[in-house]
Amino acid sequence: GPVVVPDLVTSIGTRAFTNNQINGLILGKSVGIIGEDAFSGNQISGTVTIPASVTSIGMNAFANNHINAVALSQKLDTIGQNAFDPKTTVIAKDADGNYWTLGADLKTYTQLTDYTYTQNSDGTYTITGYNGNLQNYLGTESQDGRLNYLTLPSTYNGKKVTGIGAYAFSDKNITGTITIPDTVTSIGQDAFTKNTISSVVLGNNVKTIGQDAFSVNRISDTVTIPDSVISIGVRAFAENWISGVKLGNHVQIIGNDAFAHDTSLPNTSHNQISGTVEIPDPVISIGARAFANNQIDQLQFGDTGSDSNSKVAAIGVDAFSGNQIGGRVIIPDSVKLIDMNAFTNNYIEKLTLGQNVQTIGENAFANNKIVSDASTDGATTELFTVPDSVTSIGTHAFFQNQISELYLGTGIHTIGDYAFAQNKISKVTNKSKSDATDYLSDQQALVTVNAHATATQIENIRAAIEDAVGVTLPDNLTFVDSQWQYDPQTDTLTIPSGGTMPNQVTLQFSSAGYSYYGTNNLVVNLDHSSTGQPDFATTTTVNYETPDGVVQGSMTLIGMPGEAFDSNRVATHVPTGWQLAN
Repeated sequence: GPVVVPDLVTSIGTRAFTNNQINGLILGKSVGIIGEDAFSGNQISGTVTIPASVTSIGMNAFANNHINAVALSQKLDTIGQNAFDPKTTVIAKDADGNYWTLGADLKTYTQLTDYTYTQNSDGTYTITGYNGNLQNYLGTESQDGRLNYLTLPSTYNGKKVTGIGAYAFSDKNITGTITIPDTVTSIGQDAFTKNTISSVVLGNNVKTIGQDAFSVNRISDTVTIPDSVISIGVRAFAENWISGVKLGNHVQIIGNDAFAHDTSLPNTSHNQISGTVEIPDPVISIGARAFANNQIDQLQFGDTGSDSNSKVAAIGVDAFSGNQIGGRVIIPDSVKLIDMNAFTNNYIEKLTLGQNVQTIGENAFANNKIVSDASTDGATTELFTVPDSVTSIGTHAFFQNQISELYLGTGIHTIGDYAFAQNKISKVTNKSKSDATDYLSDQQALVTVNAHATATQIENIRAAIEDAVGVTLPDNLTFVDSQWQYDPQTDTLTIPSGGTMPNQVTLQFSSAGYSYYGTNNLVVNLDHSSTGQPDFATTTTVNYETPDGVVQGSMTLIGMPGEAFDSNRVATHVPTGWQLAN
């Protein structure tokens, strides 16, 4: 049967209980010395706890038993040769509650944990996986095979844990919260992918988060990226239930699909990031689809909305597509590339393009509600400016917005088909070098022109439209109302037979050729003077600009027919906050 050694006993002599049939052992808290062969040759099983008072265990003291594990204190001075059977796990517990296994040399201790490790060149450790050895020893392993609420260790064998290796916890049925210690600087590829993790607490020294590190989980609420993080890898947090993200102030790289919801993948969890996303100044690159298909409603570059310190050079394909971004978006001056579909399918109303943007890709801002520059708040006109730095505008780049007045900068060489189609453009100032065709078709604009009319014809209609809109039209125009016949040779519209020429007519027209301009609401005011030159309304063009001279615009003022326009009143028509251009 079992033996209980009283607390008064301080020493157990050589061969004191050898070769009996003892099957259990409890040692008193005052034992200091256990002699050679003291308990050898018995049937002791289970776990034997050696009190902290013991300083010496003699040779063969517990040999030839059935002991599974021995729990001892690291205060032991000496352990004799073969004190325990080779099959017995010898465990020590330190003052911090850590468990250690004793090596075969009876001198070296190795920490007993639930994890596997590799040692780094600097002596620190990287966690490479989970084995549950400590939980098995303690008898607290999960009965359903799930790993719940893991708090990863900061040390192993007395050295820092600085890394979490690739695939370390991939597809391990982990639930609840994962806590990464402050000692960790890198989280490897696929480290925690394909679990059901609900939240992540990242340590304050993590610098790199690898590809797919936390993808395909159930992480919800807001994910906070510490200020220490420099790089967020491809798909690092893709396919979760994340509702918000706070990026640290030192992030430089946001990888492809980093926070994306991939709508092409069936039966996966979906990120639904909402509210404001703030891109810190140090960010250099925003990868393809980085925030695609979420519910972001505000986007801000820079900590306070200022773009003066932003370093973003490229905004990738579909980076912010399929969100609910509305209001104002200001693209920093650091940006050179806005790739295809970068902001498509949002609700952006006011957009300012940085002064160094060079390339605007296909569909970059298609299907928004862009009216004008963000800088025109308070102005009485709505002007959208493509800066002089831009050299290329892709197909459908600003398709289906609400732009009414357009300025095209001097550096533009290429404008893709339908780049500004289906807007409300009624005025164009084109300083570009492009000879593009079909980028202004199908406008939903109200364009009002004045023209002379005879009893049967409207004269110089093409010239009137060109003057009003600021585009060069081809010889042949198409007027959707088939009752009117257009003659490109004489630039006249002939009234249907038997009709009476009205004072005003509304038409829908399109064109084929340079710019392919067309609108659904062309209002023509008609002058019926029968002799001499018609008394068209007196017009004058007012050119205006912002105080810094960067953004420019113009308007046409119309006076009374036959009367000179009072030039002294020009300044009263300049929008608030603007000034007359030189």
